[in-house]
Amino acid sequence: MTINFAKPSFTITAGDTVSGQSEQAQTFTVTAGRVWLTIAGEDEDFWLSAGESVTVPAHRLVVIEADQQNSSIASVAATQPQHASAKNAGFPFQWQKLTQKISHVFA
Repeated sequence: MTINFAKPSFTITAGDTVSGQSEQAQTFTVTAGRVWLTIAGEDEDFWLSAGESVTVPAHRLVVIEADQQNSSIASVAATQPQHASAKNAGFPFQWQKLTQKISHVFA
């Protein structure tokens, strides 16, 4: 499904994927579940769990897939970052390449 991320929140059914892009930078925060997120032009993909977020530059295609459960995401406008960045309010966010996460899941 393609969306424009204009709504402040949305839910993705387990295993489903949404994609789209925004006219301005957006911070996506996972409020429930776990998602895989990729951003066009970035070398790394992200696995985000509830409470974690990533800021995406304007005009970048974003693909988000819910893991094995329904996942909810909040989206708010952000100041324009130079590159995608991830953060977690409670403790440092650990960047993980998709290949690292896959090797952990299938180990």
